[in-house]
Amino acid sequence: MSGWGVKDDKTSTGTIALSTAGAVTGTGTAFTTEAAVGDILTANSIDFRITAIASNTAATVVDADTPGAAIVAISAGENFTLSEKPAGIIKASSGGTLTSETVFGVDETEQAAARGDNKGIAQSGWVAVKTVASGRIAAIDTVGAADGSRAEGTYILDPSMYSTASSGDGARFQIDVASNGAATVTVLNPGSGFADNEVVTVADAQLGGGGGAALTFAVDGITSRKQYETLVALADGSASTMSDAEDTEFPDS
Repeated sequence: MSGWGVKDDKTSTGTIALSTAGAVTGTGTAFTTEAAVGDILTANSIDFRITAIASNTAATVVDADTPGAAIVAISAGENFTLSEKPAGIIKASSGGTLTSETVFGVDETEQAAARGDNKGIAQSGWVAVKTVASGRIAAIDTVGAADGSRAEGTYILDPSMYSTASSGDGARFQIDVASNGAATVTVLNPGSGFADNEVVTVADAQLGGGGGAALTFAVDGITSRKQYETLVALADGSASTMSDAEDTEFPDS
């Protein structure tokens, strides 16, 4: 990532302990060669920014997103990772939407791989990720039994034409009813807010009104839709969105 850094995850040897004062004590670590002031040290799923390195086994950190926030001690033997993330971009997020957990680096190889999926970003650099829709239907199973009274045909169901057992909404389905009343369900729009195994019920009136029983089927797994934005830190400390790509996975190289 010319101009921004080298990679998302740097080599991190050994284990650490962390005090409430932000003192990091390493065991078998190599802070002087593997880390640098400003790097992110992640332990116990929490991101800390390194503010000083005294030796291979001693460093000082603060909360990466809120310097001065209370630090919970971590016992010796904790695994950790090191990464490079731009403090200027995170601090410039006045709306609080950018955090160290949602910003990561994309190099030229990763950027090219993403563009190969026609969802890539315009250039390599630092990328922010946010979930723009969760609870999207991944697949359907447990479709109700065939009913000979059900009217044969193809039916398109908009969100107002079915009910759910929970809070799912916005999905569209195509239901094909065979001559024997067996139904096949195809997801046209995965919607959002659904839960795994959530049951969807379709009244017979939406399926031709032939006098059959209501049709039920279940959600078989859910996914989230994510949006990735390429960011650059400007000289005045602001953050600028350069381009975005939705539902893109960047291989780590």
